[in-house]
Amino acid sequence: MSHSALISDSSSSFSLRLAESLRSRGGEAFLTASAAHVHESPAPGTILWNRLSLLSARTVSVSMKNRCESVDSVVFVYDGPETEDSCARVSLEESAAFLEEWNRGLFLLSAVMEEHLRAQNRGKLVFVQRAGSSPSKAKAAAMLEAAFCRLAEETAEAFGASAKGGLQTLLVRLEGENPAEDAEWLAERLVSAAPERGGARWIKSGSRPLFGKF
Repeated sequence: MSHSALISDSSSSFSLRLAESLRSRGGEAFLTASAAHVHESPAPGTILWNRLSLLSARTVSVSMKNRCESVDSVVFVYDGPETEDSCARVSLEESAAFLEEWNRGLFLLSAVMEEHLRAQNRGKLVFVQRAGSSPSKAKAAAMLEAAFCRLAEETAEAFGASAKGGLQTLLVRLEGENPAEDAEWLAERLVSAAPERGGARWIKSGSRPLFGKF
């Protein structure tokens, strides 16, 4: 049976690479996209939603139920280099709304898709942190990165003690300079890795499979 994954989101080039790597292995990959920032017809496999709306986040879950029998992986990507570029283009007047949309969207969609995986009693919840390129990143980028990592760690920690069934979590830190190679490595792990307990520990690309049940 092919691997079905939901990846957040299509604004990240790494997310697009990962989707392609999964499809090349016979899997199904769907990408979320902010409806507010899509100004042309979305690519096939794209699910549009409003990052500020819980109801809209739930429509993503419903859409996945309609598209595939079950969801094998839900992947959230923090793309450091691209997030830093986005933050650099945001004015001080726009920064509060930018941060709210990003953080609320991450929180809402991760909570809804966590419920989705629990309901089907199987699947992998994955958080991927891709290191930024600037040692002196903007405050906004630093805040987003810290929030992403904290949510990932708290999620893994909270579910570690109540592990059951086929539910797993994985925290991945990408520090290399070859995103195509990292995407291939992660796609292979998602498709074929045997479950192992990893808790809230971050692993680096190239590591052996280390999935933690939650």
